[in-house]
Amino acid sequence: ILIGSDSGASVRSELKNWLVAPSGTLVVGATFAFVTSDAGLGPGAEDDELKFTDVAMINPSARYSFTDSFEIAGGVGVLVKQPPDLDESILQSASLGGRLSVGDASAVFLNTGGGALLADLGLWGTAAAGFQHRLVPDRLLTFDLRAGASGLALSRDDLDATQWLGEVFVGGEALMHDPRGNVGVWAGIDVAFPVVHDPDDATFDPQTRVGFHAGAALGIVEDLDLFALGSIIDRGDTDSAGTTLPILAGGFDQVQIIFGVMKRFDLDEDETSKPMMFQAL
Repeated sequence: ILIGSDSGASVRSELKNWLVAPSGTLVVGATFAFVTSDAGLGPGAEDDELKFTDVAMINPSARYSFTDSFEIAGGVGVLVKQPPDLDESILQSASLGGRLSVGDASAVFLNTGGGALLADLGLWGTAAAGFQHRLVPDRLLTFDLRAGASGLALSRDDLDATQWLGEVFVGGEALMHDPRGNVGVWAGIDVAFPVVHDPDDATFDPQTRVGFHAGAALGIVEDLDLFALGSIIDRGDTDSAGTTLPILAGGFDQVQIIFGVMKRFDLDEDETSKPMMFQAL
């Protein structure tokens, strides 16, 4: 998903209520994402509906916790399937981010990323910073709240110019899981408000975005997580090209169906198991 209100938290943090994994934890894995859309592949493609399995991406990633309070994560987006009449870049994106816990129930995060625009139009880059807070009213229930700001720049060859956009975002999520943190389900809503962009660019008209996501994870095996996620991504109206972006993942109205697996390695032999947040509060 195009960087924005996503805090960059790991799937294990959803199950265990961790804000940051225990020190010395290395997590490697990948997601496989299907991108579907009634609008087609980007602006100007209203008649080219993207059906299930028309577009597929694999996203290898890794994260490492330097301490119990700080971790970094990075990944790439690789396009493995696209319609036969298209010739988009195989390497679609790359991202890097960090998270720092602040106390037992809050964290700050910074995520950056970039990639290729559709149809060889140029490159895009983005960064987002925000604050996350978790409320744990019950051992089985968690509420996740986040807010922050993001910036996006598009270096477009067709316009011989750089488009840019600043947004503020808020998001909320409800998570239910078993006390051991082996099984969890969650759902959330994200809202992003455009606050600044180039006023002289008549071709760019960003709109308020509202998105929905829901997921489930299974972590019965101590160091292995399996999960599935569905996201409805809102990005403008294809009848008005200036409200969308020539970016494959998140640049236009679409639905993403994602399946993933994550494997954990404890590189700090002295590290003991971190308790769930609700046990510490």
